[in-house]
Amino acid sequence: MSSLAASPDSASQARALPPSRAIGFAVALSLATIVLCLELASGRPHPGIELHSVGADRPPMLYEADIQPEPFEPGTVIAAISTAGGQPFALRGDDLSEEPDSMFIGYPAFNAFFQRQQQIAAIQRAPEMELHAADGRIATLRPARHRPLSDLPFIFWLQLVCAVGCWITGAAIFAFRPEQAVARYCAVTGFGALLMAGSAAIYSSRELALPGELFRTLSSVNHFGALLTIGAFAAVMWHYPHPLGRARPAPWLIAGCLLVWLADFLQWLPFGNLFQQAVIILGYVCSWSLAVFQWRAARGDPLRRAALQWFLLSWFVGSGAVLALVSVPAMAGIDSGSLQAYAFGFLLLNSVGLALGISRYRLFDLETWWFRAVVLVVGGFSVVVLDVIFAAALHFEAPAALAASLILSGWMYFPARQWLMSRFLTGARQLRVDDVPSLLRDVLAPNAYAVDELLPEALRQLFNPLSLHPQQTPQTEVAIAENGLALRVPGIGALPAWEARFAGDGQRLFTRRDVQVASAVRAVLDRVAAYQVAVERSIEQERARVAQDLHDDIGARLLTLLHRSEGEAAQSIREVLASLRLTVYGLGARPQSVGNCLAHWRAEAGERCEASGVQLVWTERALLATTLLDAPQQLNLARVLREALSNALRHAAPTRIGIDVAIVEQALEITVVNDGATAPPEQWRSGLGLRGMDQRMQRLGGSLTLHGDSGSTRVVIRLPLHA
Repeated sequence: MSSLAASPDSASQARALPPSRAIGFAVALSLATIVLCLELASGRPHPGIELHSVGADRPPMLYEADIQPEPFEPGTVIAAISTAGGQPFALRGDDLSEEPDSMFIGYPAFNAFFQRQQQIAAIQRAPEMELHAADGRIATLRPARHRPLSDLPFIFWLQLVCAVGCWITGAAIFAFRPEQAVARYCAVTGFGALLMAGSAAIYSSRELALPGELFRTLSSVNHFGALLTIGAFAAVMWHYPHPLGRARPAPWLIAGCLLVWLADFLQWLPFGNLFQQAVIILGYVCSWSLAVFQWRAARGDPLRRAALQWFLLSWFVGSGAVLALVSVPAMAGIDSGSLQAYAFGFLLLNSVGLALGISRYRLFDLETWWFRAVVLVVGGFSVVVLDVIFAAALHFEAPAALAASLILSGWMYFPARQWLMSRFLTGARQLRVDDVPSLLRDVLAPNAYAVDELLPEALRQLFNPLSLHPQQTPQTEVAIAENGLALRVPGIGALPAWEARFAGDGQRLFTRRDVQVASAVRAVLDRVAAYQVAVERSIEQERARVAQDLHDDIGARLLTLLHRSEGEAAQSIREVLASLRLTVYGLGARPQSVGNCLAHWRAEAGERCEASGVQLVWTERALLATTLLDAPQQLNLARVLREALSNALRHAAPTRIGIDVAIVEQALEITVVNDGATAPPEQWRSGLGLRGMDQRMQRLGGSLTLHGDSGSTRVVIRLPLHA
């Protein structure tokens, strides 16, 4: 991960605080928080009843009781409570609000709520309390001194787990990356979540009421944690994955959010809780703006962009869920406190995403589902927002608002999703195993590529990498390397492995689907290479058999005839034997160096020139000892050189023949020059010999050119070579 340069002070602090100590401190603070939350949640008097609200200004309804208060039954409307024989205190549905921020926007109503909580808590502390039903019936309860831990609801434990999980995750990031600014601000976001979710766990799971001042303090701590989290996360987005500039606005972002909290604590904010929720939403929007700048800055760096994708996906899902379930309804005055605990569950997902993004865990997996996850969240978010608009602004009933939001979001969401997929995913469509046959048809087209070029050409067509290099170290299986920047593929047959880097012209990382496709292609090419090796082995065996038959049968018969013949007949038989010897040698020959082949050709040319009384001048220049000629090359070059020498001796009557051999531009070039008198090459008739020479060179992929005048003739034989 890209990091800020650590100053000497920060480096010394990192050495002074090893990871074990930092994590130990985080665990200790977590345990202290758990103990405090359990004490405040269970240390209240326990009447053993559960009331449900049926409306903000209507009395609540008895839902459940540990010991059924006679003569009440579930569903009884509880109009008031009192101490034994005391003055009844009328209950309202909003007394049970799990998150008063969303119910009471202005500070006067907010303060009045805490005053009512104080009065209810005082009644709850009495040795006996009475429930007054709306029909006039009265039941007496004797609250227990403490609330059993087993009675704490699921939302308490969920919020406590989320609080501790967010804090431990942020602290762990800092413990292993203390020199990085982004790690420090991640720890601050975790601490903010610890305060926010931990305080909410206490007051949202209360049985009837909490003392007013305790409730006010917990609510203030919740506000502090929320504003601290959103400010610190904006700071994170400034620094991750790269700082957006030399300026350091992060401390000012956090300080600004804390000033808002101070004004809220002193109740100086206009519009009360509404203003505070607006600041949280504004911080979310600010973070998104910084994310856009980070995205643009990550162009051309697929690993950096993938890390940012992990980051944004988790944050978008986690923080977006908190806003959609808590802040946006609160802005519309809708009590969404019952959903707050589950929203904190998404906040834990956010913290885990921070850790995965910074540690760059399996970044290459993101390519296949990042877009789908984002559009899925957008669809769900749109339903919530539209439901709030219909319910709050247009005063729809709840079922009608939900139905309208589903219909409208469906009409907008699905066409938009299809358009976005066609716009952004068609050009970067993920490879599938079904794509392998069409690719192989192109790569394995007749005479398209040599065996050693099949695998690199397939990788080039599959992934369009910026670089492709053979590997010296063996590779046993197709694997992703360097967090998706590289893909390593074993070679086919005995050929070396290959490494492709920067897929899609450097615009994306390699994915596990790429591994599957590359494995399928390599398996097919491996079979092709094995088949070709088997064919070549069969051809070699057949060639050896034919050569042996020619040597044992035809050669033996010609030798018998030679011993029985004299004069021109014997000379003709000797020439036939020489041709047969060359053919047999060519059929059974294995790849040899150019130097060995030239030695044989020079010896034969010397004998022929000496027999004809012609001087031979043989020169060799810039030859490569490692250059090999296979059997067809040896045979055909020997025949072409022999025919060129024969033409010179028969038709030009030379006194001197020069043969110059050199390696020129990765090609073997043999030039045969004689000083005999002959017509220019353009006047020559293309007989069987010249046509045969030209055809042989074409079969080898080489060329034959003729130059000359009345004083000399030059034949140039050129054959491209592979090292």
